[in-house]
Amino acid sequence: MISREIPLTDTQCEAYLQSLLTDYEHDYGSKLKPSDITCSDCSERKACPFAYDMYNTHGDCLASK
Repeated sequence: MISREIPLTDTQCEAYLQSLLTDYEHDYGSKLKPSDITCSDCSERKACPFAYDMYNTHGDCLASK
């Protein structure tokens, strides 16, 4: 897998998560729970260049495509 040059920190992961939740609600008119975001429980989220992409919801993972 391709990885980020500099891994994300826990604070950055949380900020990306909150941004994705807000963007999803704005774009689709419905709310997601943090657990709906596939990256939330992924051990690779800090190094993955696709972490917190809008595609990564409900078990879908852009990195695995």
